[in-house]
Amino acid sequence: MKQTDHELMAAVSRGDLNGMSELYERRHRSLFRFFFRLTGKQAVSEDLVHDVFVRMLRYRNTYASGDTFEAWMYRIARNAFADQAKKHRLESPFYGLYFHDDVKVTQRLTLNIGLRYEYESPMLDGQNRLSRYLDLNSAIPEFQGAGAPVIPAAAAAFRTGNPSYNGAWVFTDEKNRGSWNAQKFLLMPRFGLAYRVNDKTSFRVGYARYLVPSTLTDGLDVLGSVFYPGFEATSRGLPLLTGVPQSRLSNPFPGGLVPVSGKKFGRYTDLGGSPIFYNQDFKVGNNDRINFSLQRALPGKIVLDATYFINFGANAPVTRNVNQVDPRIGYARGAAISANVANPFFNKLAEDKMPGQLRTQANVAISQLLRQYPQYGDIQQRLTPLGANRYQALQIQLQRPFVNGLNMVMGYNYNREMNKEYYDEQDNFTDTLTYFRAVNPRHRMTGAAIYQLPIGNGRRFLSKGNKFVDGVFGGWSLSGLGSFNTGQYLRFGGFLVDGDPSVANPTKTRAFDTTKFQRLPAFTRRTNPLQYEGIKGMRFKNIDLTLAKTFPVTEKIKFELRMESYNATNSFNGDLPSTAFGTSAFGTITAQQPGYLGRQFQYSGRFTW
Repeated sequence: MKQTDHELMAAVSRGDLNGMSELYERRHRSLFRFFFRLTGKQAVSEDLVHDVFVRMLRYRNTYASGDTFEAWMYRIARNAFADQAKKHRLESPFYGLYFHDDVKVTQRLTLNIGLRYEYESPMLDGQNRLSRYLDLNSAIPEFQGAGAPVIPAAAAAFRTGNPSYNGAWVFTDEKNRGSWNAQKFLLMPRFGLAYRVNDKTSFRVGYARYLVPSTLTDGLDVLGSVFYPGFEATSRGLPLLTGVPQSRLSNPFPGGLVPVSGKKFGRYTDLGGSPIFYNQDFKVGNNDRINFSLQRALPGKIVLDATYFINFGANAPVTRNVNQVDPRIGYARGAAISANVANPFFNKLAEDKMPGQLRTQANVAISQLLRQYPQYGDIQQRLTPLGANRYQALQIQLQRPFVNGLNMVMGYNYNREMNKEYYDEQDNFTDTLTYFRAVNPRHRMTGAAIYQLPIGNGRRFLSKGNKFVDGVFGGWSLSGLGSFNTGQYLRFGGFLVDGDPSVANPTKTRAFDTTKFQRLPAFTRRTNPLQYEGIKGMRFKNIDLTLAKTFPVTEKIKFELRMESYNATNSFNGDLPSTAFGTSAFGTITAQQPGYLGRQFQYSGRFTW
């Protein structure tokens, strides 16, 4: 005879281990798992003749004035670059442990408890050819004391501090094989509660921490493109000097080609170039998610799910330039920072000490010499944990199982989201982050349904019709998918804006009041908001329909006929309004969103056996 929980508890109090085991099995459902994944790649990616020629012709700016061929030649000279690379041999092991337990506390209440542990190795190369970082605390011996470069007086007068002639490239080795220091103690707790209010109503609460996989991280894709300093080289056309290109078609790389050097340059690797490296204290991005849900059974076998969802995101990795020019110098000095001066690094060192293209330029813009580390160009540090997210949403779903030929699901989402971002270049330079509202539509609705038309054998009408009638009219099903949102918010660059440019009734030809805008003078800090609450793209609405029927050919062979209509209502789903100030398109919607056209029909048939 099966014992009650009360009897088992009494047995446990007497030290009955069998009773303890049975009680545990009755109230607990436990799960334990171990994961292992190895991501790897062996590939080479070279681009000795970049497609800059093709892109110049393919993406012409039809709003720009001037001769098209002249603009094409100018863009080629300005954008040319070539890549050389050795074969990549990358791998990244992943380990994970997971424990989960469902605890039935009472007949009405169930708890869910879980804990997940993960360790993901940094990128590894079997030959230790990867790089770790640029040590900006290590002085360059040749640039100290009497060997220090002499900054021209015109540039020195603009500087707000002394230059730092530091920099030592650090490769991986047998003791430090990873491109960064991986976190070794990553725990993701999970907790849930389910309470049955009555036979038709239940209430649930859940919390979980999720980590962002490294494969989804900006600038890190083991299976895609990964940089190999020393073992690959990118040669670029030289920058403009007082608006004049230095590169020519006859000599697109007047600064020479950057050599593929391996580790032979040691600490001097990428000196005079634009280094890219990974932040050594990489913190995995995480999201803490909380939801409160109410489920209720409604008439017609419809189930209502109302959820309040919250997400707190942190440590979102971004790429940060740690060698910027203080934009406040430009605000104060204007176009003078673009003036051409003698390059103090021109042939200052031999190629094995300064392999970058800065060594080969006789003249540079003053702005290059205003950097904290003027011996380098941009210094990009990837995996910098700066981003953060706050998201909350009310989500309502109605779902009906397949009953009487009809299956249906509908969902509504109202959300408020904020992301930490830089307002402008000055905030980027000072590393000042601010929460700004996301551009995503505030309201969204989606729905899908399948309806078996009630005609034909076994259905409501013509259920006893002959084979011809059933073959023509019976057995059809209609399915539909619909979506709607209130439009994405529009982001603006720097302008002089007089008040709020929103309009009461925006149209395709007047999405906002263009008379409120003036061009922002060069070397002037912006003051206008990134976006306005009343300015966004058009409302999006789309319905796709499918009419289908299956015809039996033989006992085993069937033929399915499908007639599909995409954008059945022929709705115009406009792209975002143009922000190209000074053109006739400014403030207008000139095209549909990518991937959406007018109404389209598609017919298909297939045999199955």
